[in-house]
Formats: sequence, C-alpha cells, structure tokens
Amino acid sequence: MTTVLKGITWDHSRALPPLVAAAQRYEELNPGVRIHWEKRTLHEFGHMPIDALAPRYDLVVIDHPWAAFCFNRGLVLDLWEHLAPAQRGDLSANCIGPSFESYLLDGKLLAIPIDAATPVPSWRPDLMKNRGLEIPRNWEELVALADKGQAVMPGFTADLFLNWLMLLHALEAEPFESPDTIAAKGLALEAMDLLKRLAESMPAEIFSWNPIAIAERLTREDRFAYCAFAYSYNNYARPSFVSRPLRYGNLV
Repeated sequence: MTTVLKGITWDHSRALPPLVAAAQRYEELNPGVRIHWEKRTLHEFGHMPIDALAPRYDLVVIDHPWAAFCFNRGLVLDLWEHLAPAQRGDLSANCIGPSFESYLLDGKLLAIPIDAATPVPSWRPDLMKNRGLEIPRNWEELVALADKGQAVMPGFTADLFLNWLMLLHALEAEPFESPDTIAAKGLALEAMDLLKRLAESMPAEIFSWNPIAIAERLTREDRFAYCAFAYSYNNYARPSFVSRPLRYGNLV
C-alpha cells in the first residue's frame, strides 16, 4: 500500500524545487511513500489563513508569524515528540542563528526551519562601481543615494509595515511592548517620517513590489544599483542563478 502525502509551499525557485528534490530522494529511500508538492503565491504564503490549508494538506510550509496561530488552534503537531533526540540536537546546532529556537513555544516545536531570510541591503557591485557610487554608511547617505534615483526598496503593504517596525526597533521604541499601542506616538511618527523621506524619490511602482520583485528587477535591469532593505534571498547572489548577481551587506 502506498501512502500519498500532499504538501504546499510558496511560489519561488528557492521554495518549490528543493522540496521536490528532497521528496524524490525520500521516495527512493521509502518506496511506499509518495509526496506531491503544490505552491501558492508569496502574498498567499504570508496572508492565507493556515486553517484553510490544513484540512487539505499533510505538509504546509508556513511563514513564521503563523506559527503560534497554527499551534493555538491545533492545526499542527508538536514536532518535538516526533523527532529523535539526535535530530533535535542536529537542528539546534546547525540551523542558522536562532531559527530552530524561534519555533519552540512552551517546550513544543511548532515547525522545523527550512529557510531563513532577514531584511538587509543588497546592491549590484558592477553598477555601484561603474556609476562611482559608495555603499551608504548611514541614513543620510542612504537618502542621498535614493535622491539620485539609484536606491529602491519594497513598498508592498506588508513590507512597509515590517520596515516601519524595524525602524521602531532602531529608535528603541520597543513595538508591541504594551497591549494597547504599537509604540509611543512620537517615536512611531518619527519612524514613519524616516520611511516617508526615504521613499520620496522612489517611483510609485515600489508600492506594488515585494522583495522578490525587487531582486528580480535588480538582477535583470540596470535601473537601480542599491536596495535599502529586502529579504536576503541568497539565490540572487549566485552567478549560477542570475547573470548579474547581487551582494548583501549590513543595515546602515
């Protein structure tokens, strides 16, 4: 008897192909199992409620903010009980940064990290050099680069919100510390002003661009040389993946 498992991930080259390849090898080692992967858009990955997917799929790749939602509603298994001690030790020791620990809640494991990215600057080294541009070292230099029409950022609603939260952290506002407010009004407005000023010289198109759209444009076109902050999808730094690779660095 063959066991058939259905899984759903997000729609990108760094998401679907690795899972299909892993499933192929797993099936070779376990002939009684078949795994079929499907995909949903990046927007759906971040916004489609997992309780709409859980009844239809055995394996679901989730965005991290959904983890507690899934567990509180009984949508996922406690994977801690399903992993051998050696497997838990391997994940804890070899996942990037605190990725593994970030899915632990009250001693239960909500998910297993298979992908990690964080907002960082990216740029085209060739364009920066050819146009005589310097990597910005502070916010003023970043704004100046944007005013030259050389810097861009993802302005899709979810990304704008997350970038605003990032600036709140930079201003030591401690967002969501209180259940009644996101942050102190003065610091919240200051973070908004910083983001607004950075975006003023950028085209209105950014408000429909997510990090993948930015990376695709940076590596396919020569319009922009620098991105202020978008997820560090390292595929775009590989010459084997794109003909004009990016370089990633630290936040200003």
